Amino acid sequence: MTAAHCTFFGESNPETVQSMQGCMRKLKLMVPKLRVQKRVKELEFIQHVIEYIRDLELILSEDESYTPHSTQISPISPHLDSTYRP
Repeated sequence: MTAAHCTFFGESNPETVQSMQGCMRKLKLMVPKLRVQKRVKELEFIQHVIEYIRDLELILSEDESYTPHSTQISPISPHLDSTYRP
């Protein structure tokens, strides 16, 4: 499933709901604070995702070697978990 398959505005068929739930599960695995929580309300889930994205942006802005137009994709490094600030 690609990110493009995760946008379902206005759709409510069962396949769409299942696909969206799958996207949410994937997203939950990417955000360190959400990985350890079993149940999270939707609004809280989105807030954690936004905070984590902001933290990643901060890390990138502090990295002098970062270039915004770089085509190289590097894996998420383990140190991101320790720098995440709730």
